[in-house]
Amino acid sequence: MRKFTMLRRDLLRVLSATGLANLLPGALRAANRRKPNFVVFLTDDQKWNVVGYEGHPLAHTPHIDALAESGVAFRNSFVTTPICASSRATLFSSTYYAFHRFNFGTDGLDAGLIPNMFPRLLARAGYRTGLVGKLGIWFNSGVLAALGRSLGVTSEDAGLFDVYAPVEREPYISEDDNGVRRHSLDKIYRRAVRFLTDQDPEQPFCLVVAFNVPHITPEMDGQGRYQPAATEEKLFPDAEVPVSELGDPEIYENLPDILKQGIMAGDQAEKWSGNDPTNEYVNYFRLVAGADRVIGGVLDTLRATGLDEDTVVIFTSDNGLSLGDRGLSGKWAHFDESLRVPLVIRDPRNPAGSGTRPSEFALNVDIAPTILELAGLAVPESYQGASLAPFLDAAPPSDWRREFYCEHEGGFWRIPDWIGIRGHEYKFAEYSGSEQPVFFLTDLKEDPGEIRNLADDPAYGELLVSLRERAHEYQREYAQWPGN
Repeated sequence: MRKFTMLRRDLLRVLSATGLANLLPGALRAANRRKPNFVVFLTDDQKWNVVGYEGHPLAHTPHIDALAESGVAFRNSFVTTPICASSRATLFSSTYYAFHRFNFGTDGLDAGLIPNMFPRLLARAGYRTGLVGKLGIWFNSGVLAALGRSLGVTSEDAGLFDVYAPVEREPYISEDDNGVRRHSLDKIYRRAVRFLTDQDPEQPFCLVVAFNVPHITPEMDGQGRYQPAATEEKLFPDAEVPVSELGDPEIYENLPDILKQGIMAGDQAEKWSGNDPTNEYVNYFRLVAGADRVIGGVLDTLRATGLDEDTVVIFTSDNGLSLGDRGLSGKWAHFDESLRVPLVIRDPRNPAGSGTRPSEFALNVDIAPTILELAGLAVPESYQGASLAPFLDAAPPSDWRREFYCEHEGGFWRIPDWIGIRGHEYKFAEYSGSEQPVFFLTDLKEDPGEIRNLADDPAYGELLVSLRERAHEYQREYAQWPGN
């Protein structure tokens, strides 16, 4: 896999330098045409199957479903670290947490990563870039010293975008700049439309529409923890929160103490498990429907402005969520409900992959190199992901990854640290923070729900040792600056 990635990167560099990029097949044939635009939709805490095209009973997502029908919907899309701050840093920098080391409680993302983040590389290539909504990352004090306050750079965006229009989540409904009370969804929609209607049609652009829904929020101003917009508050009038198929109390009882004593257990988990007398948590699905409504409005604006035929659209989430699975809530754990996310890419210039559902692993670390390759730009050596462009050509590489490294370092809030490997057949995780490491080993072919832990089964001893060694090898590899 790594050999293929380097060959593809090296070829792109040479062809870009010599002006021969139009000789590459598929997505890179677009080098003869104008540069593509990009719109990236990023939701916050949306579980992989809370979309209509996956059949969830409370997923009202017609616009996302239409993207999946006309684009490439990846069946096995994951984040490498299941928490919003670290995951978003990985998405923009194409580096694993083992390298960028950014999470809550840290001073901020290192300044050295900014020049190679895909928005900055696109801007240097002539793109107008923007983000509306939740960036979710901030930059350390060294950024201000390096870039200078005289440039108008702040620690919140560090000049990453030409247009930066943040929208807060807490509370969901608050006054806008004109004193009008609006839901964060409506603020994001209005600012995204403004970016597009102000766009010079002759200049390529990249707009990140970064939602702060359906993330839970503290109860403020009388609002519940999931507060939908008025447009969606009457959806699903008689619905109840569906109890997870993994909600059997015995599954929870069999978990190790390191998880039962963590932040994922508690009152939120109880509500997701059916103990929600006010049925407040149905609002989670109403918030997802609201995000879909905004996505539809932005896509309508693309069509109205004549920009849609040259615009690549990407939809994904920053991590999954345990909606009562295993008696837990939140993310942070190694289970698929935390790591797995929806991912759809539609390139209207290239219909080859339209309607396909690849089963290969696609990761958030792959999004930045995908955007750069589709833009005809060289992919930096520092990137640790691989371009997904071959899947848009319906030509997946034969040596594509068969497993991937995943990790989480909590640091506080009773979130245990772990590293792991997720393959097609087995999953391994090693939790630290207790007197002895806690291991998980699952046969995903026989046990896709990850209920039975085989770590103590002697029959799997050799496999456990092998996966543990590989996980630590990945951790050491990704902690190094690529190329060193």
